[in-house]
Amino acid sequence: MQTSSDLPLMVGRTRPGTGMSLTIIRDGKEQTLTAQIEQLPEDNKLQQAIAEPPGRNQLGLVVVELPANKRKKGDQGVLVKDVDEGPADNAGIRPGDVIARINNVDVIDVGQFADLVKQLPTGRPIPVLVRRDNGALFLALTIPEKE
Repeated sequence: MQTSSDLPLMVGRTRPGTGMSLTIIRDGKEQTLTAQIEQLPEDNKLQQAIAEPPGRNQLGLVVVELPANKRKKGDQGVLVKDVDEGPADNAGIRPGDVIARINNVDVIDVGQFADLVKQLPTGRPIPVLVRRDNGALFLALTIPEKE
């Protein structure tokens, strides 16, 4: 193995229960680690985490905490890192937007945003306050009703 991108393939080719040595470079120094390869558990939460990357939600968004360079005095919200096809994309939300309010509730951080998204109603427009560039705009997104 020469690069970190080789690791998943190497692990995938190794039988569960097998130990392996890895040489890594940390702080400019080589270190040798021993890893035990195990079978992935059939845990529903773990399976969901694998299927759904952190931060991705039913709106089709990946959001992260608002970095200091995007924060102005008193600003809160979450930064949109990625937008998949879905309600957020249809509403016009783009990577780089800051979501400051959703469904008339101020967004404080990623955890609170995730909780708000889980409670959103379906089948009707939901107001979203977005800060983009040097301005702010309201967008309306609709989560389709489940069939």
